Amino acid sequence: MTTTGAGRARLLLAGRGRRYAVLAAVWAVLRLGMLALGLLMQTAFDSLSGQSTAGLNLWSVVALVAGIEAARISLQFSTVVPWLEPRMQYHTVGALRMSLFESLLEPPPQAAHGSVGEAVATVGTDAADAGFFVVWSPINIARWLFAVAAITIMMRIDVLITLSILGLFVLIVALMRLVHGRMVAYREQSRAQTARVTEALREVTGVALGVQAARAEKAVTRHLDRLNADRARVAIAEELAVVVQRSTLLNAAPLGTGVVLLIAAPALSSNRLSIGDMVLFTFYLQLLVDTLASLGVLTVQLQRVLVALRRMTAITGGRLHPRHGMDLDHGRPGAMTGVPPRQPPPPPAAGPPTITVTDLTARHEGAAQGLAGVGFTMPAGQLTVVMGQVGAGKTTLLRALLGQVPGATGEVRWDDVPLPADRRAVLVPPRCAYTPQVPRLFTGTIRENILLGLPEDRLAEAVTRSALDADLTAMPDGLDTVIGPRGLRLSGGQAQRVAVARMLVRRTPLVLCDDVSSALDPETSDALWEGILRDGGSTVLAVSHRPEVLRRAALVVVLHDGRLTAVGAPADLLDSSDEIRRLWSAVAHD
Repeated sequence: MTTTGAGRARLLLAGRGRRYAVLAAVWAVLRLGMLALGLLMQTAFDSLSGQSTAGLNLWSVVALVAGIEAARISLQFSTVVPWLEPRMQYHTVGALRMSLFESLLEPPPQAAHGSVGEAVATVGTDAADAGFFVVWSPINIARWLFAVAAITIMMRIDVLITLSILGLFVLIVALMRLVHGRMVAYREQSRAQTARVTEALREVTGVALGVQAARAEKAVTRHLDRLNADRARVAIAEELAVVVQRSTLLNAAPLGTGVVLLIAAPALSSNRLSIGDMVLFTFYLQLLVDTLASLGVLTVQLQRVLVALRRMTAITGGRLHPRHGMDLDHGRPGAMTGVPPRQPPPPPAAGPPTITVTDLTARHEGAAQGLAGVGFTMPAGQLTVVMGQVGAGKTTLLRALLGQVPGATGEVRWDDVPLPADRRAVLVPPRCAYTPQVPRLFTGTIRENILLGLPEDRLAEAVTRSALDADLTAMPDGLDTVIGPRGLRLSGGQAQRVAVARMLVRRTPLVLCDDVSSALDPETSDALWEGILRDGGSTVLAVSHRPEVLRRAALVVVLHDGRLTAVGAPADLLDSSDEIRRLWSAVAHD
């Protein structure tokens, strides 16, 4: 996304420029109707005071004013409020949120996402701020068109009074600029503090049982209080700056009226200024103050939308682009421009593949060490187990193989065919399925979490292979059991097996598992691995130290400090690896 004004406008208005122009034009008509009211009142009061021969009486003035106001109100509340503005706002927010979700779900390799709380704040509040600005700005364009026309009319009547009013407005604008910089800084801090509070609440909710077990409720509450106090402090400071600006603007009308009265008194006495002119000046002055007030609000809203766009750009790694072709009324999502369409992964070759990894090197940003030159060959249709102490690089190996570690190098071959350097679009279903160390479950039912949109014809088999049958029988609602946020109503072992079932239901020829039986008893773990490896239909790479897993391994890969220290069949490594001997001894005693 470009950082120029034109680039920001394209991002906000892409595909909606015509709607925006119509909305701005309607508001201009509504606002210029107030210009006609001022001229009508000028003529009417001059006629009533005998200073004009327009022939208007009290009732004709009332009729004209009522007609203009009825037309304005009818247009505003039959077209603008119920139809034009909501459609513009919802389409803008919808386009931004859809593009944000696409960018967050498929980030570029160099993107460094912030916390979950920051993502929630960006997709929610920042997108809403941008949508509000898009529907709020047309009325301000209309206000400034009115201001230009009104000042032109006032200058033709009396230059001195008009210039005096403009001078007062310049002083007020200068005062507002004094608080402008602080307002921007407080807005940035307020957004950041809100994201911290959101993230802290998410983390506490996710480990509620752990907090209770450690009797740390008071400490956690104090931590949340501190975060909330920090957020309150910057929010109050931001609101104070807004109130100072608003109060200054509210006093502009009385001050302007005083200026008009002081300067107009000699002109009235000499008949250089008519009663109608005074009424016009006073009427336009109120509306000009409203325009000036909109300038202050415009400053606030503009800074909010700029902050929102900066945060959207940062959290998506600069991948947020204008979205064209979206129509929520007809269910058309459209697409971001400047982003090549996502190609579906190529279909898998027949049968489980032989996977060859050569010189795989990867390091997480800020980490002291990572993988260095790891290479091995996974036999087709069999289990390869990755072992090593904590921090050896086991999870990094799986993620680097999948292409999920930015900057990773090395080659991965699928049956002697080299995969592209960016493997994220290839090593996904229907080619590959992956279950991470911590199961990622969603609020909903077990059925929904396993299928994620797939048809149910494979569900029964996946449930059986993941050793879930007995657990589901004990649940009154079975597969339709609601598991709560992130699966909190399930035990650790149940959550792992639901995630495994989600992996198996996709029937991919390559399967990657990261310690998916760590929370299971030996008997259930044995049944789970029996199901995962059933019929040899998949090549499996698994991180595990469980004896029942090692017993089934065709190949063992041993890592230490990110380097490959041993690779081979379990029996062949008994003489060369202390780690293998220790675990194999546990298998022998099982």
